[in-house]
Amino acid sequence: MRHFTPPSKGKEGQLTHDEVVTVFHEFGHDLHHMLGLPNYGSSNWMRAEWDAIELPSQFMENWCWDKEMLKSLSSHIDTGEQIPDDLCDRLISSKNFFSAYDLLRQVELSLMDMELYHGAPRDIDEVVKAVRKEVRISPVYELDRFPNTFSHIFAGGYSAGYYSYKWAEVLSADAYEAFVEAGNIFDPVTGAKFMAEVLEASGKRPMKENFVAFRGRAPSVDSLLRHGGLL
Repeated sequence: MRHFTPPSKGKEGQLTHDEVVTVFHEFGHDLHHMLGLPNYGSSNWMRAEWDAIELPSQFMENWCWDKEMLKSLSSHIDTGEQIPDDLCDRLISSKNFFSAYDLLRQVELSLMDMELYHGAPRDIDEVVKAVRKEVRISPVYELDRFPNTFSHIFAGGYSAGYYSYKWAEVLSADAYEAFVEAGNIFDPVTGAKFMAEVLEASGKRPMKENFVAFRGRAPSVDSLLRHGGLL
């Protein structure tokens, strides 16, 4: 985890909202790791499918955009007052700024990665141009050489697997929606079911089976689109 904003002027350290999201994200990984049942040799979260290991972490991020949760986490450093409603509302309303662009950007990178590792060797720049022609919505600098710095797929272990970020987001948004449907994002019954069928089950069975056991159906992309304000 990256360093947090350091304390200043003799006061306690304060976290930005982005840093709070990071804490929740990494804690999701911790839960997956700690709650995987030890009775199964393959249940450790690291043995779950590569495109599912980000499910618990991205799932936990959702609570950072809930007003009740934000109020319980935040207080003024000098007065101790809760974060005002208007500030809370403005923060939440900023969540989906550029969400459609960001989604297409991830699709662009995922397709780029898949195409580079699929079939016979091809010129990288030609592959990138073809993908961008299909999904890009903003102009690109003619001499752009982004692939030269795409370290995720060349030095970060995500080769032919970069799509996993977005797919895990589909799973996490759909899983979180189960709490929304329950009418309470802190619903203990839904939480216990998520723990049993997803976190504890972990790698003892395919994540698709874990998800279906939790939601009662296959994952739907509609939840992700709703969470991004696109439906």
